[in-house]
Amino acid sequence: MKYFQYIHEKFSDKEEENEYRLLADNAKDIYIKNLNKLPWMKRQHLLSRLSLVYGSHWKADLDALYDKMVLRLGTFWSEVANGDYDKVLDNHFSARKGNNVVHQSREEGDKWLLANPDWNQIIAYGTILQLYSILHRQGRLQRIVNHKEIGAWLKDNWQRNVKIILKNPISLYHVPVQMTNIIYYMMPLQLVNTGYWNEVEDEFLNMTNNMDIQNNLVPSAYVLTHILIGRSQFYLKPVTERKYEGILKQLNSMKEILLKIDQLDIVAEIGVCNQICNQPPDWYQREIAERMNPILNKDRGINNAEHSNILAIMLLHGWA
Repeated sequence: MKYFQYIHEKFSDKEEENEYRLLADNAKDIYIKNLNKLPWMKRQHLLSRLSLVYGSHWKADLDALYDKMVLRLGTFWSEVANGDYDKVLDNHFSARKGNNVVHQSREEGDKWLLANPDWNQIIAYGTILQLYSILHRQGRLQRIVNHKEIGAWLKDNWQRNVKIILKNPISLYHVPVQMTNIIYYMMPLQLVNTGYWNEVEDEFLNMTNNMDIQNNLVPSAYVLTHILIGRSQFYLKPVTERKYEGILKQLNSMKEILLKIDQLDIVAEIGVCNQICNQPPDWYQREIAERMNPILNKDRGINNAEHSNILAIMLLHGWA
């Protein structure tokens, strides 16, 4: 039996499960009808995850979007090869131009990056690593002329960048997702020795154990969720090792206060992390379902609520 089907059959009341799936289906239909209103990177984000839930109905759309991603990686690589890290960061911000942020921590992170240009090189590195890792997952690296050169550069610079992150835990409070993903996007690429990667992860996990969660609740939660999401290779594998149980326990202890301060995006993401870790997501399904109106975070609009809604769809529908 497939993993995420097991989640629903083991833990969910059938009538309730059907109601949740209807909510998920309705949100999906709204997004499909408004697909062209989303920037192409958000369309890729949405459709790649909808494909996990509903199957490969959007293969042609995704193929075209991955072709765009190949071109973007080529452009960014040219800029980095010329030492123009600032230009990559400019592209990072221009991609958000005219949009409201999904959550406050992202807005604060952007301000921090603008005020700390020394981090441009690491953000540029993380951007290229992200694109390279996604294209690797899709078997499309061969379409990039310089893919071997890019892979060698990623390998040669990973150790330097993770050492900076490990020495500067404050970065986790300002750009939590980017910093965490630099660790976990590298894992499946086999560009660095597995033993060394495990040592780095252990250091990173130790650093997160000492986060000042009380004063940095939301960014700390995003660090912890992205450890589990990254370890699952972005929703492809369950995470059941005992070393991650404390992370899920910490996240679940945050749920009430996060809900109270209306952080629905991260609440839905923690629910998905419970699914990833083969734990019952019932509380999260119930709370998110009550707030689907007809989509989550409706007041933010289709575009800005995309991240919240694909999480809600995955949480309420489940995936295999």
